[in-house]
Amino acid sequence: MKPIVLIDGYNFIHHIPQLKTLLNTSLEAARNKLEQILTEYLRVKKVKIILVYDGSITGNALQYTHTPDLQIYFSKPPQKADPEIKRIIQQHYKKAQLQLVSLDNELIHYARIHKAAVITPIDFINRIKGEQETFDLSQKYNNTMSDAELKEWLKLFDVDPDKHEGKRGS
Repeated sequence: MKPIVLIDGYNFIHHIPQLKTLLNTSLEAARNKLEQILTEYLRVKKVKIILVYDGSITGNALQYTHTPDLQIYFSKPPQKADPEIKRIIQQHYKKAQLQLVSLDNELIHYARIHKAAVITPIDFINRIKGEQETFDLSQKYNNTMSDAELKEWLKLFDVDPDKHEGKRGS
């Protein structure tokens, strides 16, 4: 089973300067940017992300969107996200490696009681940036070398290429 990253949505937005600034535009803009960041992260990392927000954009539905690796929930008004996050922690804590992303002290305490790991939003966004940089570099630089390129490099360093024929990968 994939590790699960459980994110306290608005707590996350309010602690990441890039997202908090978008709140001046709209709450929806901040949510969209967060969801875009998480979608990009899922291209690099094999995890399941559960993102939980306070309130509902549809008035009564709990689940807003669902893909195999990204689930986004809104709590049923007037309920806050915290009870839903606690329910998810309780549901998943023995089944998979679970990590809560939040700075909410009550949720952190609850997660630790249930043996879930906890990470701050800033630490998680830094992890995302690090994973993305690694992914970008691996896509940018192709580490394989053709036989012709290998012979060229061997000549450049004054090594007889015929003595190294068939010795690739050793």
